[in-house]
Amino acid sequence: EMRHLRLIAYTFYGVHLAYAFIPAVQNLPTLNQFALASVWIGIGLLYYLLMDGQLHWSEKVLFFGVIIPVEVLLRLSTAQFYPLVSLVVFITIIRWSVSGRIPAGYIILGIVAVIAIYPIKNEFRTLTWFSWKKDFTYVDKIEIMFDLLAKKYQSASTGAAVEESQQQLSTRLSHIYVFSQVVNMTPYQVQFWDGGSYVYFLYSYIPRFLWPDKPESTIGNEFGHRYSFLSADDNETSWNLPWLIEFYANFGSLGVIIGMALVGILFRMLVGLFSHPDITPLEYIFGLTVLFPLYNAESNLALMWSGAITTFVAFYVALRILLAHRK
Repeated sequence: EMRHLRLIAYTFYGVHLAYAFIPAVQNLPTLNQFALASVWIGIGLLYYLLMDGQLHWSEKVLFFGVIIPVEVLLRLSTAQFYPLVSLVVFITIIRWSVSGRIPAGYIILGIVAVIAIYPIKNEFRTLTWFSWKKDFTYVDKIEIMFDLLAKKYQSASTGAAVEESQQQLSTRLSHIYVFSQVVNMTPYQVQFWDGGSYVYFLYSYIPRFLWPDKPESTIGNEFGHRYSFLSADDNETSWNLPWLIEFYANFGSLGVIIGMALVGILFRMLVGLFSHPDITPLEYIFGLTVLFPLYNAESNLALMWSGAITTFVAFYVALRILLAHRK
């Protein structure tokens, strides 16, 4: 059983690495979502086995000395903080599930990293996203990040830089401003969406290799334009649409009440399904991988839930194939 779990863990993590570093793999249709989620199966199983005392010492060195540092650097190089925070949260959930303890050290390190790096986020994105040079390697991006950090903290006192970061983070994490603008403008200036933001549900399950011209979900950009968060000529930026705000933009106060209740009931059912006392490590990590992205309820509901369903189907088929000859 342990041999099969190792095989699954390293196979899924290998898919993730192949997608991250091999351009030809990145261009394969429909693989994007599978590859991005496969990292959770790989890291999740390895960390679960490590916490349960099932990994050899050499595998522990590989995990903490190679896999985790590589993941941290990959996530920092995206100029986004959600991937790094997600890694810390995912590890924390598994640690608590196996040992009943919360890894305070991981959480503190994650918070410190986000606060330290946040002040350079915009400049880093400008240099790596919008530069004439489009072929930055991960090493290039990390070097740029550390150069910017050095300049930032050498030109300003550490206290001032941290205070600036805290102010920017509080603004970024608060949805009160966005929610208040949606409430003030709907339906007086902007009509209720009447379910329009959930249309992606209708065709999201069709793989792109079957429908190469399947429309991209641009609901974040559309939302930003509807409520004047984005300039009229900005067709690239995606403005986050949290579920609660989406309920109101579609159906008003009643939509918020009913939507919250339905999501709560659905979460309770799913958590109960994947938290059974007799669940195996593979079943637990599989369920956690499928449900984990849903903790970030600040993106379009249809996009998030359809992604979870698609991930469930794809991973179920992949695991059935890997375990077909286990006996």
